[in-house]
Amino acid sequence: MMDIDKKLNEIIIKVSQKMGFQIYDWQLKGTRNNHLVIVYITKQGGVTLDDCQRVSQKLGDELDMRDIFDTRYTLEVSSPGLNRLLKTTQHFLGAIGRVVKVQYVNEEGKVKTANGILKSIDNNVISVKIDNEDSTHINFAQIKKAKTVYKWLSKS
Repeated sequence: MMDIDKKLNEIIIKVSQKMGFQIYDWQLKGTRNNHLVIVYITKQGGVTLDDCQRVSQKLGDELDMRDIFDTRYTLEVSSPGLNRLLKTTQHFLGAIGRVVKVQYVNEEGKVKTANGILKSIDNNVISVKIDNEDSTHINFAQIKKAKTVYKWLSKS
């Protein structure tokens, strides 16, 4: 499986960059007989449905040509969405100044949630400003799950 992951990563990055997109994340799911490849792309100005279709077509052609899978596979290409998962340092850097929700394990071993503005990331520690409180500092190793949270403006 590791060999497939490495090959997939190389192909996904090559095709996406050649088309002017950045890879936000990708996943390989499914079973041995029915793989699911999910690719999240980004670009300056946002991603359209047409962009996803074009990348899917080129990527599918490349995967078929290289014969990566010896069984069926499904390919999904989309944007990471408004409420995107934050997994890597780059993800967190790109979310500075945005509202985030971070589930983490505190020093007592209890799962806590921080909802607020991501202020910074430094030496694998993020800083989340929650309302008028002091910033909460969370080490990467403590994070269970993190995502951006899009706030819809109300029409009042």
